[in-house]
Amino acid sequence: ERAPFYRRYHNAAHGADVLVATHLFLTKFKLLPHLEPWAVLAALWAAAIHDFNHPGTNNNFEIKMETPLASRHNDDLKV
Repeated sequence: ERAPFYRRYHNAAHGADVLVATHLFLTKFKLLPHLEPWAVLAALWAAAIHDFNHPGTNNNFEIKMETPLASRHNDDLKV
């Protein structure tokens, strides 16, 4: 089972929100003139896809459920 809140939160709208926030950050702090076009594209692309394939849960949930994902990334937990 995946946590309903995280499934609702990590979606395309969240990706769009982070994309817009990143653009705002780059423009508000006048960083665009100091960056190469490829760097701006990379920053915006990373913002848009930063949660791609996000499982919809946090680390604590994965550890409590003793999932294979938690086992792979936690030396103290062997599932």
